[in-house]
Amino acid sequence: VLACSVLAMSLAGCGAPGPPPSGAARAKAAAPAPEPAAAPAVNAGAFDFETRLGVAGRDASGRLCLAVPDSTLKAGALVTLISIAAPQTSVGARIVARRARPWEMGNMALEGASYEIEALTEPEEGLSIAVLGALAGGHVAAGVFRADLDGDGVDESFRECASGEGVHLTVWSGTARKAVRRWHRYIYLGYDLEANCTEEEVGNP
Repeated sequence: VLACSVLAMSLAGCGAPGPPPSGAARAKAAAPAPEPAAAPAVNAGAFDFETRLGVAGRDASGRLCLAVPDSTLKAGALVTLISIAAPQTSVGARIVARRARPWEMGNMALEGASYEIEALTEPEEGLSIAVLGALAGGHVAAGVFRADLDGDGVDESFRECASGEGVHLTVWSGTARKAVRRWHRYIYLGYDLEANCTEEEVGNP
């Protein structure tokens, strides 16, 4: 009889509800899960000027070409072309295919991988600075195109100057005397030009 009573008490204890939780325990149970940390902005400190920028223009046969360090771009990938000639403009473009042979100007291959591209609207004549991806928030003021490429709140501007037998393309953060050069490419053209570059545009940063 005693053994049965102990077993009955044990079973009753397993199935019976315990004492109500304290106020602190109830509050802990009711507290919502913590909010996840906000993700950083896509371009905040993540934009690589050396790999995301390149040069676009037409080859000797009139095809629109792109030279850029990234050799992994697929057909259909978006590119933004920023025309350097005043007034500056920007147009969207898409990768068509990787070129079988490098894009050459002045009998010299341009730096990086070469692609054939197609513009969504006809770009201006001459060379363009190409930005991989779609570019939002760009604007033109006094004929100059500006855009915050790296999301740091400071607009970048785009320049071209002549030096000897080629042109220097550059991208700058900020304006006037406080501008900092962020990117530079020299394009050899193979004929004489009237030089108009400054030391800051052609020298080491």
